[in-house]
Amino acid sequence: MQNKKTNMLKVYSPVIWLVGTFILISSYSYSQNDSLSYTKEYTRDSAIAYLTPMEYAFMFHEETKWLIKTNMMIAADYSASVNLKLSLEKKISKTLSLNAVLFNYTSFNLGLSTFGYDNYGLEFSLESRWYYKKRKSIRNNKPVANLSGAYLALGAGYRIAYTSTSRETNYSNLKFIPLYAKWGVQRRFLKRGYVDVGLMVGWNNSLTAAKWSTLFFSTYVDAGLAFTRDKQELDFDKLCPILRCHAADRFVLKTNLVNIINLAYVRKSIVGSVVPNIAAEFKLGTSPFSINTTLKSKFQYSKDSEHDFSSLSASPQFTIEGRYYYNLNRRILKGKTGNGLSANYISVGANYRGTFYEYLSGGNTINQRSSFVGLVVGTGIQRLISDHLYLDLNLGFTYGIQYSYDGYTRMTRNNTRSFLDIGFGIGYRF
Repeated sequence: MQNKKTNMLKVYSPVIWLVGTFILISSYSYSQNDSLSYTKEYTRDSAIAYLTPMEYAFMFHEETKWLIKTNMMIAADYSASVNLKLSLEKKISKTLSLNAVLFNYTSFNLGLSTFGYDNYGLEFSLESRWYYKKRKSIRNNKPVANLSGAYLALGAGYRIAYTSTSRETNYSNLKFIPLYAKWGVQRRFLKRGYVDVGLMVGWNNSLTAAKWSTLFFSTYVDAGLAFTRDKQELDFDKLCPILRCHAADRFVLKTNLVNIINLAYVRKSIVGSVVPNIAAEFKLGTSPFSINTTLKSKFQYSKDSEHDFSSLSASPQFTIEGRYYYNLNRRILKGKTGNGLSANYISVGANYRGTFYEYLSGGNTINQRSSFVGLVVGTGIQRLISDHLYLDLNLGFTYGIQYSYDGYTRMTRNNTRSFLDIGFGIGYRF
């Protein structure tokens, strides 16, 4: 298992109605209460009937005044981003809310390493969110009493970044006050799920030394479980178009949008990465088996303007695996899916990982490279949602041989290595 993931694993993350009646007006009160109850039921059912299946799946019919969110993206596959987060969001008006991150163990690209490596630490923050599209919903008499939609946010926080390499910095446990702005879209999904995606830009102000202050820009994806007080059970029949109950997909082309872009401007230096990826999955006839192939690569660039140094790296990865959807037939019998690719699976396959660095320093070019080939076994849950969305949560163990070349020592070596990957894919299906 990689060192960063090893370090990461060390951290651990009814309304009661009271009705009083007087004996002399009991019959009148009963009929009145019955009428009010019927009116509420009729209004609520009418509101649900007005919603599209997707809006119903997004819980637009529920009045959501507060939301406790536990982010489940412990590590995004391949890019190894840590994000153990607990947050609370509370509505303060029809269009405004306050979102507090109570705890977040995560990774920061602070430019403390010349090679652009991330540092890990704790973060706490408070932000105000404006769900700006709610004004249009109010004018159109659509449901607005929920914490779901597009928003703009302004916030501030407190960060502690743990550092231990003395040659990178003389400081340890660096402290920061981040000030940031966000544009994002949050959706509750099927009662207990939530996704929050968007763009963030801000200034990470150092409390330790001014040179560690950072201008940053990045995408973000939070996804996991959400808890609040709902009043109704979901009607599965109304959700069928979203969950594709009768779809029989034979081929899926998909791309994961998690942490696909990260940029930072640190100490007059630029650090940035992009992670393009594409996956293709072919179902083997009407059987519960498929072949899934994934091609991705992380490209990272770092330039230090204070020193004559820059680095460029490419980290390609290719995986081919056979998947067995072991509960597909049971889901078909229950009417939850067609004979497609939306079920739980186990997988076995082969994995290649390469890492290629080029360092430019003092007019000299130094290369480092490594290649890994191994066997991967895993298990996961995939769901195809609507026409163009997918969710794939998986856990895999990979074991194989890594071949490395060090440009400093000009030595080549090979050794056995193992990886534990927790992958969270949320993305687009073509």
